[in-house]
Amino acid sequence: MVKVGIIGAGNIARKMAHTINCEEKATAYAIAARDLTRAQAFADEFDFEKAYGSYLELVEDPEVELVYVATTHNFHYEHCKLAMNHGKHVLCEKAITINANQLAELIKLAHEKQVTFMEAIWSRFMPLQLKLKQMLDEGVIGTPRLIQSNHGALLEDKERMYRPDLAGGALLDLGVYNVHFVMQMFGNDYATVSSSMDLTDEGVDRTTAITLTYPDGRMAQMLTTMATMRYTDVLIIGDKGMFRIDGSNHIDLMRLYDQDNQLVETYQRPADNGGFDFQLREAINLIEQGKIESDIVSLEDSLVVMRLMDTVRAQHGFKYPEEK
Repeated sequence: MVKVGIIGAGNIARKMAHTINCEEKATAYAIAARDLTRAQAFADEFDFEKAYGSYLELVEDPEVELVYVATTHNFHYEHCKLAMNHGKHVLCEKAITINANQLAELIKLAHEKQVTFMEAIWSRFMPLQLKLKQMLDEGVIGTPRLIQSNHGALLEDKERMYRPDLAGGALLDLGVYNVHFVMQMFGNDYATVSSSMDLTDEGVDRTTAITLTYPDGRMAQMLTTMATMRYTDVLIIGDKGMFRIDGSNHIDLMRLYDQDNQLVETYQRPADNGGFDFQLREAINLIEQGKIESDIVSLEDSLVVMRLMDTVRAQHGFKYPEEK
């Protein structure tokens, strides 16, 4: 049993807490928030053994083995570093850091400390998404030539999304799913990137569009926004068929069509414990095997994603306060 500690007691932490309680190899051990009363309420609700009013107290607890970092993006680097410096394995919520430089430092630290380090990009670990990748590699739609991946949501009531000091904006929070999806299906070796961006008065991106080209002519188009009704959909087109997919952040349903645009087969998401279970199991497996990183989503994979998002932000002069 791996004893898990969570840093941050927000909504995403609640989803992971539920997942931990559903997993045989995980124990809901410790929760930390900046307010002890809040941490204790969380511990009572999800049956955690310990509640701490500071993140330092949690990582100083020798019983904690795996730390799930569930704070806002701007704190990921700091809290991952804190945990690893205390010898803890780390599963960090996406986007794993705010930029590639921060992630490169953390990767180096993970190797120095010999601890497991993994980005909690849950979509890439889900069985149906892995099956899709396998089917593309097997040539089910011939040679895939185009991906269109969209992810939008109406998040105007979320203050953090509009605050540069909390690393807000659509790209890091929503667009990261599009980028990870494209990289998983088409690979990391894109040739060119172009983008468009609509910035808010606060200076974060409201809507971002990205186009990637690959050396062999494949193309990926990604659109993300935090200013519309919720929608997530993907289209993958090859020379002998295509997939229409409901969900870029997690696949709920995908339909396979032949080259005559006739429906061939429908695939539905199998039952799970909310979807976070697969990434948690992978992190635990890595710890048990003494491995630093995952073969499903390597640290290099996460680094390529961060570099791309850095490039897109740089194309529009979009910097977070700590980068200025």
